[in-house]
Amino acid sequence: ASDGWLADIRWAGDELYIILHYGDLTMGAETLYRVSHGQLEKVVTIKSMGAYHLEDQVLYYVEDRFMIFSDNLFKLDLTTGQKERLGEEGYTYGVYRHPYGGGIQYRFSGTGFFFRNGSIYTLGYLENDPEALPAVYRIGADGGSSTRLTAPARAFWLEGDKLYYIDPSTGYLWQADLDGSHAEVLVPRPVDQVKFCQGDVYYLAVVSGEDEPSLGYLYKYDLAAGREIRLSETLVSRYEVGPPGVFYQGEGYDAGLYKIEPGGEAVRVTGDAIAFMLPVEEGLVYTLRYEEGIYLAR
Repeated sequence: ASDGWLADIRWAGDELYIILHYGDLTMGAETLYRVSHGQLEKVVTIKSMGAYHLEDQVLYYVEDRFMIFSDNLFKLDLTTGQKERLGEEGYTYGVYRHPYGGGIQYRFSGTGFFFRNGSIYTLGYLENDPEALPAVYRIGADGGSSTRLTAPARAFWLEGDKLYYIDPSTGYLWQADLDGSHAEVLVPRPVDQVKFCQGDVYYLAVVSGEDEPSLGYLYKYDLAAGREIRLSETLVSRYEVGPPGVFYQGEGYDAGLYKIEPGGEAVRVTGDAIAFMLPVEEGLVYTLRYEEGIYLAR
């Protein structure tokens, strides 16, 4: 606890890593640890780590610096300690910037950050151009060239040999090849919380505004069949999908936790307000907002 609070946890290959954050925006920092035999091994301390990827003892990451945005993409050799800036000078990476309420708003998480075939894929834009909107860029991990791949994008994903991204002006989900070619609309409706599982794309068809908590109806797009399937009749605020199935949190008069049965029927697990959800091999672990305890839905 004296080392800060948990900011992130993830697997990299067969190793588990966590980030502990301490302090405030101006004086705080974050430390990346490797979990080994139940103990924490310090890897590196960084002012504030945004998106990151570990590959062969090299850390590729976006550094979130208070009021300093551009030139924020780095790679760090964890063996030698050598640090190198990547990307084009004056560009900001891993951040979604957009006009809002007469000013500018920044989103620092959930925008997409991937490593594929020796390159980093991330959002990018020229910081000192107030009209520039973020788009997906491919950046050579060896310090090579930076290539713009898409039209403006709010968030993106790499899945198989395709690139998927959300158009910020319409909210539509687009699909393209990994080099950005053959771009086309996949889902012609505003979407959010896009996830991929076993050849299908899941998303919320949102009815809330972009800057509100996403609220919408849950859909699945069958990529093989090329068709969209509606999964929920009630509004959904969040969901989880994995081998155990699809679970979602309904809102409004039909609030509660639901599971989609194999036949497509939504079965309510509990009508209580959900605080936390985590998919595991056995099902879904969840906690309740107003009651103590940890529960498992199968």
